[in-house]
Amino acid sequence: MKIKKRAFTLTEILVIITIIVILMGVVIVATEDSRKLARDKRRMSDFAGYQVALQEYYAKHKKYPSLSKEECNSVPGCSYNEDVKSCGCDISSDNCDSSNPNRSILCVLTTDPQNKYLEKLPLDPINDTAENTKYIYTYASYNDGKDYKMAVPLEKDKQAMENDGGSDTALYEIFSTMGASLAINYWTGVGFQNPLQCNLCSVSGNTCGNSCDTTGKKKIVLKMSGPSNAHAEEPSQSNYNCAIECSGPADFNVAFKSSGSCESNQKEFQILKLSANTNAHVGKSTYANSLCLTRSSGGTANCRITDKCNSTAGEVCVVSISNDDNAHVASCDDNTYNKKVCCLIK
Repeated sequence: MKIKKRAFTLTEILVIITIIVILMGVVIVATEDSRKLARDKRRMSDFAGYQVALQEYYAKHKKYPSLSKEECNSVPGCSYNEDVKSCGCDISSDNCDSSNPNRSILCVLTTDPQNKYLEKLPLDPINDTAENTKYIYTYASYNDGKDYKMAVPLEKDKQAMENDGGSDTALYEIFSTMGASLAINYWTGVGFQNPLQCNLCSVSGNTCGNSCDTTGKKKIVLKMSGPSNAHAEEPSQSNYNCAIECSGPADFNVAFKSSGSCESNQKEFQILKLSANTNAHVGKSTYANSLCLTRSSGGTANCRITDKCNSTAGEVCVVSISNDDNAHVASCDDNTYNKKVCCLIK
């Protein structure tokens, strides 16, 4: 007797194909995540090697690898910051041959005649400078080699970036003993002294010095009726011509909350309280309106009113005020008031 074999229906075939596609997708995602984690582990291992080599170099030479302003600006991928004598460079090539005029600032670790600290310069496993997807090791020396910092973004290990002790939670960083509060503008390689830098500027004209930045690199934190003994207004108002502007990490911004408090669980950190959105007095706690420093990528910040900012710890003066509450404002360079609003970004 012939047994009739039952064939799969079209619906059953489609269901089987769907299940296979889903399983393949899960495997592909898991494999890609594993590759990213493996690359992150290699980056951290490379940085551990760099850290040992740099400390050994410092012990021998009493400075970290650095370049003069002229040398720094002549090497592709390097740029110089005059303010802190910082040479920042992308470490994108391991060609340290003496005939290579563009050899890396860190080639001294492999070619130093007194000692060979590394056999070869480790490079990022992707080593790509494409816009918005940059994965490349970046090094900056400060104060002509007194301090240094290296940085690279990790693809998956956010916890490692948050817990490395550095100033930017979007980067994995290693640094000299006094280098924790130093910072690197990763996208340009330039080092700067603190993650937050503030100055007085003029919204139009030159009433309060140089014009405020219009490129978006700096954020206006507070507007003022003058450079000293002034009333304040929140940044979006347009009644005053003087302003305090600050630069900082890419995720730094400023928010004004009318009749509300800054919420640390929302990554909002109080700078000052204002009596109104314009023509305002300022203070620590008296008023309902809040001026907040915000972070979008998980970083933290802290602002306090004190007589002197702790620059060693990385605090920066944002504005001077006449009292803890019911106060007028002045620029930090003005000596009229002794109270300072000092902020620290980590």
